[in-house]
Amino acid sequence: MSDTDVQDKATVTLDGVEHIIEDLPDAAKYCLAQIEDINNQTNGVKAKRDQLMMAERGFIAQLKIEVAPKEEPNKQ
Repeated sequence: MSDTDVQDKATVTLDGVEHIIEDLPDAAKYCLAQIEDINNQTNGVKAKRDQLMMAERGFIAQLKIEVAPKEEPNKQ
């Protein structure tokens, strides 16, 4: 196999060793798929956490407005 053939194939580097994915055993491919799924889930959880934190800041800001002393209308 030439270097060009290897460069055209998807690879994964593990402990500094590059492996061609299609040449890996099915169990190793399954592990890679699980790792990819875990990474996707982690990114989704991070995004959800960011959304919740932003929402919390919004509610804190609104709470400050709600409890702030209200100006009384001028009596003339």
